[in-house]
Amino acid sequence: MTHVAVLLVQGLTNDEIADRLHRSLSTVKAQLQSSYRKLGVHNRTGMIAKLHGRA
Repeated sequence: MTHVAVLLVQGLTNDEIADRLHRSLSTVKAQLQSSYRKLGVHNRTGMIAKLHGRA
């Protein structure tokens, strides 16, 4: 799991993730979109559910 995914599961917003990892907001969004595609989900709720084994 990527650092971005770990922070997302912890409930951080995209802005908070960008600040925490010293990345731009657009980089965080691009990384999340890539993760969504790889997991076959469409949003952060789907990603969280998939990572917790509920989807």
